[in-house]
Order: sequence, then C-alpha cells, then structure tokens
Amino acid sequence: GLRHPRTRLLFQAASDALAQLATELPFDLILLDMANPLHPDTPYADPQFLAHIKRLLASGGLCVLPVSSPRLGAPQLPAPVAELNALFGKNNVRCYFANVPTFPFGLCGFALCGQQAPHPFAASGRYRQL
Repeated sequence: GLRHPRTRLLFQAASDALAQLATELPFDLILLDMANPLHPDTPYADPQFLAHIKRLLASGGLCVLPVSSPRLGAPQLPAPVAELNALFGKNNVRCYFANVPTFPFGLCGFALCGQQAPHPFAASGRYRQL
C-alpha cells in the first residue's frame, strides 16, 4: 500500500519526477497521473519520455498511465496506444476504462504496460495484484 517503505509519491511534472528517479531504478510499478492526456504538450508525444519509463521498470514491472477520455478523445485514443504498442510490444499493453468522477464525463482511459515477455499480466498473477 501507500505506507510500504518502498512506496514513493511524487507530486510534480512527470518528466521532472522521472529524471529525478533515474538513479533509483528499477521500479516494480510506475503510476502516472496527468490532468489532460490529450493536450498537445503531453510528454506522451515524446518517444524519449516513454522509452525512459520503460528503462525505469524492473523485469516484470508495470506502468499505468492515462491515455484518453472515450467521450472527449475517442479519435485520439489510437495514437498513444500505438506509441505504447511500438515501445512495449502489442502483447504487453492493455487498455481499460475507469470511473474518475473529476474527469470530464466521469470516464478515463488508461494503459497498463509491461516490458517482459511472455505477457507480464499472465505471469505470477501481476494483473490480479493491481
């Protein structure tokens, strides 16, 4: 949980936080929260940002990040998912939607990504742990 000694919560720009953490790798889980994943200046548009996330993950590690709102950004949803598929491999990216009351229309799309083959969500019950 959030009180585990290995848990760190950082409240700052994702690119700044990830730059700070580069010396502390690897990470079992990276959760990113962005106010507007559809904004043109989002770090997701930078392939180096996504590659940096992948390098920070431990073997079998997972990353969760918002990718779109199905009501506001349905046409844009394929672009960030395609970027993640290209980086992590199509079998290592899963998308899901969750109710987020503070998000427009209350629904947000997320991507769950891993870097280990075979499919990290089938191995060791990692998907069920989340």
